[in-house]
Amino acid sequence: AVLTLASTLDDAPDSVAIYGALGRVWLEMAETRTDRPDALPRALEALERAASAAGATSDTKTRYGRALLRDGQTEAAERVLQQATERYPIEPEALLLYARVAEAQRHDDAARSALIAYSALAGEDAEFVDRAVRIGALSLQLNDPITAAAWFSRATAAAPSSPAAWRGLADAEWRSGNEPAARSALTQALTLGPPDAQTQALQRRLAGRP
Repeated sequence: AVLTLASTLDDAPDSVAIYGALGRVWLEMAETRTDRPDALPRALEALERAASAAGATSDTKTRYGRALLRDGQTEAAERVLQQATERYPIEPEALLLYARVAEAQRHDDAARSALIAYSALAGEDAEFVDRAVRIGALSLQLNDPITAAAWFSRATAAAPSSPAAWRGLADAEWRSGNEPAARSALTQALTLGPPDAQTQALQRRLAGRP
């Protein structure tokens, strides 16, 4: 595939589509093979050409962002992935990758927005509970306990046996000033297993202890 695409560039040296396809092949090699150390640099070179074009698609920018992440260029990856989330139709993977890198950069509001946007596309898929808990946790970090409680509540409805969801809901309800709901959620969390440090801290707060 690489040889075919490379030969095609001889006839169309400025073809964005060919650079995008070539970058995709090199990136797949970089992610799956250890015997081609040249694959990632070649992927970056080709995808940079494709992603910098005025009409670059969300899919192309997502691949370039993925390559930048693999190369350890976190800040550049965040910028490119943000661009990918702003091109329509949006490549869903762009939202997940952008959320991951934004959270790592402590841009919690951007990470939360990306996860919420992805959830709107994916619905209650197999990863929904983990994603809802993550959105809830980010909301608590953003001092938005009402939104946190809404997402933790969705998580408990989808997975009633998730201790993390119930712990998060108890914390969010307590921060929202809804102590009865916090106690109820905490009780449910305690029925699902021994308390962890977060649960113990919440127990102390509800008991009025430091």
